[in-house]
Amino acid sequence: MSQKTVKDNILTAVNKKNLPQTILFYGPSDKSIFNLVNSFAQTLIKPKREIDFQKFIDLCSSQSFPDFITLSKGSTGSIKIEDVLALDNIICYQPYESDNRIIFIRDAGTLTPQAQNALLKKIEEPPARTYFILSANKKNSLLPTIVSRSIAIFVPPEKSDNGEITPFDFFTFLEVLGEEIGLDSVMAEKKKMEMETMNINPNSLGWIDKMAEIITDISNMAGSTNDVSTAEKTEYHKRMYIRMRLAFFSFYIKNRFPDVSLRIAQFLKNNQYFSFDASVFYNIIGDEIGKEQ
Repeated sequence: MSQKTVKDNILTAVNKKNLPQTILFYGPSDKSIFNLVNSFAQTLIKPKREIDFQKFIDLCSSQSFPDFITLSKGSTGSIKIEDVLALDNIICYQPYESDNRIIFIRDAGTLTPQAQNALLKKIEEPPARTYFILSANKKNSLLPTIVSRSIAIFVPPEKSDNGEITPFDFFTFLEVLGEEIGLDSVMAEKKKMEMETMNINPNSLGWIDKMAEIITDISNMAGSTNDVSTAEKTEYHKRMYIRMRLAFFSFYIKNRFPDVSLRIAQFLKNNQYFSFDASVFYNIIGDEIGKEQ
């Protein structure tokens, strides 16, 4: 699920007034989650005075808007029970300047066990017009009871503006592939891999190979479309397998071989990864990188 889809679903729920009062956004990029929350916060809170979007974001970021409260680990490295209990002095009152209030607990995985138990009591019976939004790298960094009382949504990292391709493009690939060949099993595989990603080091070769295996399995699945022949579909799968394998490889080496990683990303972005120049480049850099593994 892309960030745009997540945002659209949230806004739809807000407009229908059926948004759950506790939402857990989890994923490897804290910045992506932060940007996502900012993108819909103003619509959810509904300030009573007119305020432009950027001004609203600036006020929230500086803790200057009374109905957007942020808890974060700060310099201590954790969110303590005292921080959670201090919320009682806020949520006992109605929102000050808005229809609703957001309690944004950033890096919720750094809540101490005592703090998590204190938070659990609050989300079990949340005050009216108050929404608890949690962010974490992994769902399992929180108590299962907190997760079960939340709607948990995986947030993939945002794509960079320079066209860099990351392994998380795999999820988008599966979504498109599932729609094109009409296989529910592809969408189930996408969901499974989103969950598994949270427990695997995305920089490891093992993770890359796991993704490649999944692509191979999907390519071998039975299924057809009305206007795509078996041969064309096989060719499509083969190209997508190579494309994604290169994307994973590019991601894996980008810290040690940034120039090589960027060149591969450019081939992929321009759909030239099957070109003669690309083949020559792969052979050259494959030998060089192989010597250093």
